[in-house]
Amino acid sequence: MSVTIIKDLARAAREARASVTIGGLADHPDAVNYRHPDSAQISYPKVVNNVDPIGSLPPDSAALDVGIVGAGPGGIVALYELSRMATAQRRVKVTLYERDSINFAVQRSPAQSKALFQTRAGRVSSYFSSPGGTPDSANTVYEIGAMRFPSIAGLTWHYAKSVFGSDPLCNQFPNPGTVPTEFVFANQFDRYVGNTWLDPQSPTKLVRDLVLQGLVGQVDASGSPVPNSSLYPIGTRTAIEASQLLMNPTATVGALNLFIADWNKFIADNDGTTLEGAVRRILTSYQGNLPAIDGIGGGQLISYCVELFGRFGFGTGGFKPLFNISLVEMMRLLLWDYSNEYTLPTELVKGNVDFIKAIYDKALANPYFTCEVKHARVSDVFMSTDLARTTRANVAFYPSGMPTIVEFGTHDYGIIALPHDVAAQVVARAGYRADIANYVIGDKGSAATPPSGIASVVAPALQLSGMPAETGRVVSAIGSLHMTSSSKIFSTITEANATSAVVPEFPTGSGDKISAVISDSGLAATYMVPSSTQPANFRSFLVSYSWDDDSTKLQNALARWPENDDNLAVGGISMYDAMVNRTYRVNPGSGEEQSPPKWWLSTTLDQVEAPDKVSYDWTTHTTAGGFKLDMTGDYYQSNLCFRYHTHAAVDGVNNRFFLAGCSFSHLGGWLEGAFMTAINAVAGVALAANNKNLNALNQEAQKLFTSLTPIYPMR
Repeated sequence: MSVTIIKDLARAAREARASVTIGGLADHPDAVNYRHPDSAQISYPKVVNNVDPIGSLPPDSAALDVGIVGAGPGGIVALYELSRMATAQRRVKVTLYERDSINFAVQRSPAQSKALFQTRAGRVSSYFSSPGGTPDSANTVYEIGAMRFPSIAGLTWHYAKSVFGSDPLCNQFPNPGTVPTEFVFANQFDRYVGNTWLDPQSPTKLVRDLVLQGLVGQVDASGSPVPNSSLYPIGTRTAIEASQLLMNPTATVGALNLFIADWNKFIADNDGTTLEGAVRRILTSYQGNLPAIDGIGGGQLISYCVELFGRFGFGTGGFKPLFNISLVEMMRLLLWDYSNEYTLPTELVKGNVDFIKAIYDKALANPYFTCEVKHARVSDVFMSTDLARTTRANVAFYPSGMPTIVEFGTHDYGIIALPHDVAAQVVARAGYRADIANYVIGDKGSAATPPSGIASVVAPALQLSGMPAETGRVVSAIGSLHMTSSSKIFSTITEANATSAVVPEFPTGSGDKISAVISDSGLAATYMVPSSTQPANFRSFLVSYSWDDDSTKLQNALARWPENDDNLAVGGISMYDAMVNRTYRVNPGSGEEQSPPKWWLSTTLDQVEAPDKVSYDWTTHTTAGGFKLDMTGDYYQSNLCFRYHTHAAVDGVNNRFFLAGCSFSHLGGWLEGAFMTAINAVAGVALAANNKNLNALNQEAQKLFTSLTPIYPMR
């Protein structure tokens, strides 16, 4: 899920032909050393190296007891990193709370009475197109959630190497521009792959290059950055130069601190700027270099070019739905300078949920670690002090099958690993006061006061001090973040139909067929992805992948959106047919206005396998949502959540809860962001369990507290 920005499509297209192993990605210097701009002193893969756990726990006959709410990527990696700290001297017990009945941790039977077998791990969601009703019989797999992993995602590849080893080969994901691609916008028609274009002077390519130059700068003929070549520098550096610094393994603490100051100044100057505002400024500044478009000039030409970029983006898909997103958010993705995205080895992973499950299974292999899974919906999290005056983390939940009975779990620490829109519901109920007496918990008509053995004094889960505003601001920040809509419509197509005569070749005569389309027909981005189960026979046909405004605009037009989940025979087909109808148009580039031929894409969509259609709109599934992206002004809310774990290092704060999940990171929608915050949370638990002794953490983990601004006192 989330937004793909590949700046160098030529390099990506070259790498698409090369084989690469998990170890080759995990051990690549860029992935190991990269420091994200908001944590520029920290290389996260080094925090969780395979030799040392994040920290050690003080010996105790009682196991460390941690409750984790949510069995998505953030919750499972938090569980895994806790398991790495478990020893004979200090066992670790986790209680994992998950409400989703098809989450891998609670799913009871692989057989389902429908053509599509489903399994999930939070926002990782794999649908198996299975005529036989099981994954083993699947023609292909639809990745409804996390679909592709950037080459520079060091944590993602670190965990893949940890559970699968170094040698298995990964597969390049066929992003637009890395494979032969067709682009259609208004009267503009292009075919391209890498730097090879049907029209080398295409207005689309020119506009894309101008925007890229204005945002990140230029390189010269030797590939070296050109100083002062960007309209949006970070201090004295272009974004290209800043990326090089963030990947430099020998960058000094002083140089990185200077960058942090420059980045904070960039945020202050640009967090109120939208992506659209930046694109318009760039194209206005370069107005003399804009392409000539017949019938359009002056300010209208600028607006046309802004819209052209909005649909094309960087060649990997449209960005118009994200035009209201903060420039700071988009610059962060540009600094995360990857050249390609990959999928996991198909001999090991049939669906991406298998990856998260493998991490979970490895955690369970430690004999000093135990995990109890509760299939339940959590309604509240809160702190309490028991009769021995020990502060505890409490979870109120409704077990599956008992929707009106409130039960309570009590733990040493709690990790809230939920998307922010769901987390807001479970942390806000206690309000913002320092403590609340006689607090009533529950929301199903049988609310209850916690038993005296669990809680004699109930306090908010995210309490920082006796000053309500400090706690309240964190709760408010969680509820203020922006959840981006996301929807996908899938079908299955045979390899023969995906490469039939009706599908154009590009370059002509190469034998390489168009396999990605970006259009303004309502489909947004369309991919034909080789099957992970039967690649010689089938492809997953991602008919429409849309974000935010593009996604919400579809909902009124699609008759039963997105009710294919429980009624595939009606819902999936009606959604799919609505998408096919949007492709009945003139074949782009044909030049035939009279009796125009049918667009090849429309013909191809008619050739899919009939039973294997599915549509899914994350917006309507409130346990998962879409993915977090900051709008203007949101940076400060996101940053509060990202560094919330630092309360564990502050004297006088005895908070027992931590946050995990990509919603609380600066990489919303990426596994990398979920993993980063899981590491933050576990480091917080370890530090708190060691009475704030930083020496209990490994040297890299100590930077999670020494190099990030503490959340308390607020500043």
